[in-house]
Amino acid sequence: MKCLACGNEYDEKVLGACPRCGFPAILMTDESPEMQETLRQTVAAFRKDLLGEFKVYVKAYVFEKTSRTFTEKGEQRLLIAASDQLIPQPNTILWSEITFGASDELVLEAELEKGGETHPYNFEMTPPSQPEPWQVGAVLNDSLQLFLVVGSPENNSLSGPMELL
Repeated sequence: MKCLACGNEYDEKVLGACPRCGFPAILMTDESPEMQETLRQTVAAFRKDLLGEFKVYVKAYVFEKTSRTFTEKGEQRLLIAASDQLIPQPNTILWSEITFGASDELVLEAELEKGGETHPYNFEMTPPSQPEPWQVGAVLNDSLQLFLVVGSPENNSLSGPMELL
């Protein structure tokens, strides 16, 4: 059986509930649109309770262009997305409004803030094959993994997963 909340495959006869997230095995006998909507709302509420509140940030470096070189002027911690934006829309990229210049190398320094703790992540990514500007976004998939996305809706690169469970 595939868990409706986190996408985990498991044998419901042996366990009765998903071993990864604890969502109960549900056997649907009524496929009506009303029942489907009730199930969707139940799954969404379970995911929200399970994941709690979280925020994902990236570190950005600020440079100043002088006559021939760039001088680093500092760094900023930029909020990309929060749980209340991502949980209701799984598999939908939430793009930040911040734009960045393109580069030959792409390394994202990210932080996941959850439950009063901060978890650092470093992702070496393949740069998108598009001219600048790039945007950074985040997406939560059906398996409840969080990914960062760099580029544009038409051409982007995906980071490795950030585990929320």
